[in-house]
Amino acid sequence: EVAKSRRYADRRVALLVMTGFVAFMWVSNWMGSPEFLVESSPDEEVFQEILPQEGESILLEVPFDELEKGVFHPGEEFDDLPHLSEALHELGLAVYNHACTIPGNEIRANAALNLTECEESGEGGELVRYGNHFTDNAMPDPDITLTIEEMPGQPSMKVLILRAEVENPNDPDGPLLFENQRIGYRHELSGYDR
Repeated sequence: EVAKSRRYADRRVALLVMTGFVAFMWVSNWMGSPEFLVESSPDEEVFQEILPQEGESILLEVPFDELEKGVFHPGEEFDDLPHLSEALHELGLAVYNHACTIPGNEIRANAALNLTECEESGEGGELVRYGNHFTDNAMPDPDITLTIEEMPGQPSMKVLILRAEVENPNDPDGPLLFENQRIGYRHELSGYDR
């Protein structure tokens, strides 16, 4: 405390600075909220819906016995793995909301999702953006996969890897538009499926 006394008259500057700081923090936190429509890249939006960094996850709720090793695609269904099929269905819905397709594009990854047609935006030298029915920042014909592996040396731990790769439709031989992955871990005794 640097004020001469605890009287208001001696602490006006400190209280004014504190009030200003609290107001600034309140406004900046509000600006980062979904109410202010702050969005991440479309691949991160999909990852956050299915395998969030914090909180509940439909993918982690899949019973440990259904997490078989392999590579899975959004929307796939398995009669003997109903919970994993439900999680893949939710992944398909998330991809559907954040992806689109370009007619005549031969990439056509995840063709079974029946993606809506891309709406291009951007003029001249600007970066071309793709949109769909849900967002103006969508992935054109993404290749989204879920890879389930066993943790080396720990048979009671599964590694869940969501991958997204999106080729540039205007330059298929050039760099990818999006290339990202998110890794999650699921232990047999974690209790997510209860």
